[in-house]
Amino acid sequence: MRAALLVAILAATSPALAFEPHGVNQAQEKAIQDGVKESLKDPDSAKFKGLLAIKQVEGADIACGLVNAKNSFGGYGGFTPFHGLLLTYKSKAGQTTGYGFSTVTIGGGTISAQSVYDWCVQDGINL
Repeated sequence: MRAALLVAILAATSPALAFEPHGVNQAQEKAIQDGVKESLKDPDSAKFKGLLAIKQVEGADIACGLVNAKNSFGGYGGFTPFHGLLLTYKSKAGQTTGYGFSTVTIGGGTISAQSVYDWCVQDGINL
């Protein structure tokens, strides 16, 4: 009984312990890519890898991955991490109707790539 209560408390207070990182489906991948591309100088050049998500609350996951896109000089700068919120939209009947992604940050701009990696790890995603 005490063990079950402890597990329930940990699950409620520590999402990284309660949930494991998981891959994303095609619709989630598209939402993540579209969301990240909104922050890029050359969105059509974007290449992605390592997309992972971890459930935080019902309908909202943290998602991280790596993106490489052309910079202002027209060259690729290398893969850099990104961190954001993956939302699941549902109908009143509880069926998934779509996904959205809000980019929190992408490494390499005003914030270091290491800081973004650290945020992902803190949220339970090890890129």
